[in-house]
Amino acid sequence: MGRSFKSTIRRRTLNAIPRSLAPSIANQLGHLRRQNVLKRTFDDVAYTEPCTYQGELLFTSRSGLVHYKQGRLKRVLDGNCYGLTRIDQRWFVFRQQSEFHGHIVSLRLGDAGAAETRSEIENLHAEVHQIDFDGEQLFVTDTANNRLLVYKQLRGQWRRCRAVYPAGHAIRGRKSQNYVHLNSVFVRRGSVFVMFHNYSKVTGKNSEVVELDHRLRIARVVETGAQDAHNIAFCGDTLLYCDSRHRRLVLGENSIEVGGFTRGLALTSAYAVVGVSEFAPRAERRLSHGSLHFCDLESLSIQETLRVPSVGGIHDIRAVGCSDRAMSIASS
Repeated sequence: MGRSFKSTIRRRTLNAIPRSLAPSIANQLGHLRRQNVLKRTFDDVAYTEPCTYQGELLFTSRSGLVHYKQGRLKRVLDGNCYGLTRIDQRWFVFRQQSEFHGHIVSLRLGDAGAAETRSEIENLHAEVHQIDFDGEQLFVTDTANNRLLVYKQLRGQWRRCRAVYPAGHAIRGRKSQNYVHLNSVFVRRGSVFVMFHNYSKVTGKNSEVVELDHRLRIARVVETGAQDAHNIAFCGDTLLYCDSRHRRLVLGENSIEVGGFTRGLALTSAYAVVGVSEFAPRAERRLSHGSLHFCDLESLSIQETLRVPSVGGIHDIRAVGCSDRAMSIASS
C-alpha cells in the first residue's frame, strides 16, 4: 500500500471523528505515543571479565538502563538514560526523548526485565542529570537551566512544587558567568546537598558541594580540589564524591585512583561501586566503553572491576535489594 494512499485513509478517518470527541481521542493517542516510546528490552550486555559480586545493581548509560544480577548484565530499557532512584517498589529513570527534551519513566523490575513501564513526568529538558527521592519529595537536577526542581505526588500525579536556582538564573546558558552545571543531589538530616560541577574543563574552577537548608537556600559551600565532579554521599560523616576529571573517588582527605572519568556511585555495606567512563568526544560517547569498580573504603583499594564495552559510558548506579547509602531514602 503506497504512502499517499495510507495518508488519505488516515486523513479521511480523522475527519470522520466528531469534533466533540476529537480532544479526548487526541489525549488518548498522546498517551499511547508516550507509552510506545518506551522501548523495553531484555538483551544480554557483554562484559570482558567475570564478576563475583553477589548483589544486584542497576546502572544507566547512553545506551539504556542495565541490570546486573548473578554475574549477568541485561539491558531492560533502551535509550539515553541518566538519573535513577527508587520510590516504593518502582524505579524512576530519566530518559532522553530527543536532543531537546526528556521525561521520567517508572517501572517495576522483574525476572523478565522491566514491567508496568509508564511515563511519570513529561516535558523536562534533555540535560537533566541525577534525580533522587527523600521519602516525600522527588528532586530533579535540571542541569542545563542551573536549577533544582522539586516534585510531590498529588492525587496520583507528580506535580512540580518548587524550582530553585541556588546560583541564580543562567541567562546565557553555559556561557553565563554563574553557570554551575548543577548535576547531583543528596538529602541528609534535613539538608539538601547539590554538586556545583562548575564546568571545570572550561572555567578552570574547582567543583563545590553546596548545602541547602530546609528553605533550599545556601547554608554552606564546601570547596573541593575536584574538577567536573559528580555524586554526593556520606560514609559516616565523611563526604564521598567522584572527582571525575582527576579520575578518582574522594573520601574526605583520601582518594582512590580509578583510572577513568568517575561518575555514578552506589554505597552498600560491602563496597562503594563507582562508574567509570571512557574519555571520548561527545559524538562518540554512545559507543564508548564503561566499567564498574568495586572499592573497599577501609583499605582505599579496588577489589574488583567489571568492564562493559560499548555501553556508552556510565551515568548513575543504584544497589538493588539492599540499602544503598548513596540514595537519600537510605539516609533520611
